Amino acid sequence: MTTSAAPGAPAGSAAPDAAVALDPSWRSWDGLHGGYLVARLAAAARAALPEPLPLRAVHANLLGAVREAEAGIGVGLLRAGRTVTTARAELSARGRTAVTATATFGPATAGPAGHEWHAPPPPAVPPAAERPAFGGALVDFADHIEIRPADDRLPLSGGDEPELTAWMRLHRPPSDPAEAVLILLDAPPPALYGVLRRPVAIPTVELAAHLTGAVAGADPGGWMLTRIRTEHAAAGWCVDNCTLWNADGGLLATGRQTRRLLVP
Repeated sequence: MTTSAAPGAPAGSAAPDAAVALDPSWRSWDGLHGGYLVARLAAAARAALPEPLPLRAVHANLLGAVREAEAGIGVGLLRAGRTVTTARAELSARGRTAVTATATFGPATAGPAGHEWHAPPPPAVPPAAERPAFGGALVDFADHIEIRPADDRLPLSGGDEPELTAWMRLHRPPSDPAEAVLILLDAPPPALYGVLRRPVAIPTVELAAHLTGAVAGADPGGWMLTRIRTEHAAAGWCVDNCTLWNADGGLLATGRQTRRLLVP
């Protein structure tokens, strides 16, 4: 895709791709952090809507590593409806499509009486202020995030379960809490690090994020509790689920990732 919808334009309209600068300090194993890139695409998609709407979901494919300091982002408005608006965004670098994202937006409306269901509370862990900072990060982008393990299960400690729980907050958060949520959903280490003792590259190739209405009132620079768990790992692939809560225990988002296991 080489076009982007102009802000306020109807579905099907287009304008040239926008050149955007990328921050190299968000580097992960072999390219920029996936959550950072997906957040940039979601922001571009929202900017192209006829009117600002809350982000409800994103489905992204990370097709290849992005190492460049500049990229092009194109957005196509697929449908602008009364209750659901959908846009597709693509990030291209060096003439190739590197990341694609389909973003779903929609306003808050009054649902049918008796049809609300609130998620179970988050795990019972000490507040962030009572937990020590984690200083063992292996990737550059971790410098943007303050991380405090919420329990005694640490990455690469050879534990019994592929699950990790931590408090996280961004040092320089974006103004939109939805962007902060997308970044932090992809910020925890792969949950297999809960049982491994040596690091291996486990990059994300596909990410699905689902956001709740609580995101609209969230502090993008506040503490958020993350829990990530590997649901399945075999044949060089694994599936991780991540859940994000605010400091008050409200569910912010859930994420599901397909990852490659790149064993040297």
